[in-house]
Amino acid sequence: MPLSRVLLSIFLALVSITPLPADETARPAKVRVVKDRSGWVLKVNDKPFYIKGIACNEGLLDGVDYLKLVAAAGANTVRIYGDAAPEYLDLARQHGLMVNVGFWTNAIRLHSKESYRNPLHTLELKKKILAYVRWLKDHPAVLAWTLGNETFIFSDAEEERRAYGRFLEDIVKAVHQEDPNHPVIYASSYTRCLPYLKKFVPSIDIIGVNVTGGAGPAISWAERNDFDRPVIVTEFAPLGSWETRQDANQMPYDPFDQFKADTYLSSWRQMQANPRSCIGGFAFVMGGFRNQDSLTWYNMNYGELRRAGYWMVRELYTGRKPENRPPKIVDFFVDPKSGLKPGSWTSVRVRVSDPESDPLTYDYFLTNIAKDPLIVEKAAFFPGGVRSSEPGAAEVQVPQEQGTYRIYVGIKDGQGNIAIADRTVRVD
Repeated sequence: MPLSRVLLSIFLALVSITPLPADETARPAKVRVVKDRSGWVLKVNDKPFYIKGIACNEGLLDGVDYLKLVAAAGANTVRIYGDAAPEYLDLARQHGLMVNVGFWTNAIRLHSKESYRNPLHTLELKKKILAYVRWLKDHPAVLAWTLGNETFIFSDAEEERRAYGRFLEDIVKAVHQEDPNHPVIYASSYTRCLPYLKKFVPSIDIIGVNVTGGAGPAISWAERNDFDRPVIVTEFAPLGSWETRQDANQMPYDPFDQFKADTYLSSWRQMQANPRSCIGGFAFVMGGFRNQDSLTWYNMNYGELRRAGYWMVRELYTGRKPENRPPKIVDFFVDPKSGLKPGSWTSVRVRVSDPESDPLTYDYFLTNIAKDPLIVEKAAFFPGGVRSSEPGAAEVQVPQEQGTYRIYVGIKDGQGNIAIADRTVRVD
């Protein structure tokens, strides 16, 4: 699943910071993948380790300790896509979490100034990656390195994909030499990157696959295609916007929370059904707001509040059902949803139930809609009036500017839970 591109210059700044403080009681973990009669096994300091992970770029942000939420969900590992720093690793270790540390490598698109066919670019990038590895490799929270996330498939030219494959093989070998204690992963967009990985990157230790909805075919790809490597589901997520139907405004429907929670269950069951090759996975995603198609499409949380997906993942990881379940949205209506005049009002109505009959509060807001699937765009919030007539019914004022927006309802139960739904409106 696409994420924001990380500016490589950030890493130069990171690696110039003071080295990790010495800690005589903390030593780097020795992590390896081995194959025995039962199949592939990930071992940490010679002990089997099955990844129950959650992807989360943020540690502490705006007063919220997101890694505390990750640990409370029963996870043992967190995935970060780039910009890792000792403070993040320290916080993860404090919460008993290992870290799959990422380094983002940009896809080469038609407008890109970079190219993996340019030896000056690849040499500079190689230096940055090795400096990054050298900087963090001795931290005891490091589990593995993920170099690249869906880079092959989002590069526009076949020549760039092949050049990236050659570069990736070179850098994997270099990381192995720099840090023999931690395996290297590449995260594929479902199976679409895997043929390039098999052809160009035989030194990769672990295949990562990002999936939406179901993980089974992606997990079994390596075995079916004679690529003898273990698999980590580097993202298991709700259905993507490209997999749902479009609404009257030609925008994808954002599924309700309970449907999203069920997709985590489906992927987890498929992971458990492939124990010989699958060594764990990362539920996607926790942390701050991420405007991809909608502001709340993927997050299992909303700040410190927990959504249905959070509780599903916690139950899968711990076997414990939630002590208090979030509200369940049955329907969310907006009328009119198109042809609205700037600054006018539209009516909204939501049907919701709460399993514990907790008193509910309702919030409404509007944001822009992200345009580029590869970039997590900054959300633009549009202030407008709200006239509420009764619980679950209100009139919401649309923005003054023409365009298509998402209007959201957030329903809180006062017990640390929230349910969220959204629909689009078009201002002409």
